[in-house]
Amino acid sequence: MHELAQFPSKCDPKHARKKTSDKPTWKRSTEQRKRYESKGLPQFPNCNHNQKAFQCAKLTCQDVRRFHKNFYKCTTKISQDNFILKYCAVRKAENKTHNIKRKIATKYHIIGNHGQMIPVCQKRFLNALLVKKDRVKGIMSRFYGSGGSHPQEDRVFAKIEKTIRKKEIVTSPAEYVSVLEENATVTDLSKIALYDWKKGYENIIKPTTSWNFPFMKTKRFF
Repeated sequence: MHELAQFPSKCDPKHARKKTSDKPTWKRSTEQRKRYESKGLPQFPNCNHNQKAFQCAKLTCQDVRRFHKNFYKCTTKISQDNFILKYCAVRKAENKTHNIKRKIATKYHIIGNHGQMIPVCQKRFLNALLVKKDRVKGIMSRFYGSGGSHPQEDRVFAKIEKTIRKKEIVTSPAEYVSVLEENATVTDLSKIALYDWKKGYENIIKPTTSWNFPFMKTKRFF
């Protein structure tokens, strides 16, 4: 009876009755990682723009390399799309001629050595990230058409339920947290600082006994 009263513990996956899947080693996961990996070193075109609209000449090779490296730290399509949106600005195009049917205009930026946003031409931006023009155009079109909403992962709850359903037993809340972190952003509420608002305004508002009217006779609002 003493052994039955003990709490269950997680055993070695090799000795488990039900084998656990190693998802990162799957062929599908491997191909997905390769799809969003860097295909080579960033290209450094010699456009030499040095004007108000485009300041490509201010960039160095290290700036382009650092920007390229930060982009491919994002291993999923959604995170890479959000990275592109972070350094691009979109607005309605001003068609000065009737022959051009462009609906939106995009401005591209690359982070400089001191953290400043340097406006660059489209060729410099695409060659720095090694992405195609149609991909960036599609991202900006969807962003502009949706009213400024960033792309988000779909089927989050379905993926969480699918993962938990395959677990034979859950021994601790930490396992739930690990599953949630794989599919969404988890915020620990215990790490959020709590403040007493009554003590916070003591140095700003006088106590009720110092007011110029009897506060106790009025209706209390806090």
